[in-house]
Amino acid sequence: MTTIARAQRLPASGWARRFVKPEALTGYCLISPAVFLMLVLLAYPFVLAVYISLTDRILGEPGKVIWSRNFLKLLQDSLFRQTVWNSFVYTLSTVCLKMLLGIILALLLNQEMRYRNLVRGALLLPWIVPTSLSVLTWLWMFDSLFSVVNYLLLGLGLISKKVPWLGDPFWAMVSVIIVNTWRGLPFFAVSFLAGLMTIPKELYEAAETDGA
Repeated sequence: MTTIARAQRLPASGWARRFVKPEALTGYCLISPAVFLMLVLLAYPFVLAVYISLTDRILGEPGKVIWSRNFLKLLQDSLFRQTVWNSFVYTLSTVCLKMLLGIILALLLNQEMRYRNLVRGALLLPWIVPTSLSVLTWLWMFDSLFSVVNYLLLGLGLISKKVPWLGDPFWAMVSVIIVNTWRGLPFFAVSFLAGLMTIPKELYEAAETDGA
């Protein structure tokens, strides 16, 4: 009878037994604030934005649902298409440059060299410098009248006239790509370097023994 009574007190299913454990309840209580914040700060605004995008709502009026008419109208906008293309070019260029240059820097810094730790520390300077300070510095470097970049390029004979870095759509995109690559390159290089440093030296020795 004792066994039967104990079995009756237990939840009937394995799912129920798993979720009524004290440890499980403690876990739910601990993650509930984070879940609440995610629902309030992420999920609700996202759902609301999707709903508003499917309506003709304007400020001060409720509007009505028009489904995908806003998106079709947006696709016909040349300015929107140009913005999407610029974002694609910018993202692809910066990511590829940071990955390529990051791998090269990581391979160089992984070699035995003098003042290696000093060079590794200097590599982090673009990442450490405050964003506002770096933006003002690059803005001065790309200035149409006092551009130090143009001064150096003219002195080296690489260009015959000043480049309008921020006055031409093409060169403006190049300028933004250069600045973003300079800013994010240390993160990629350090990430790749950390991966290279975890490779045991025995693997290199074994590969060298095998003729690699």
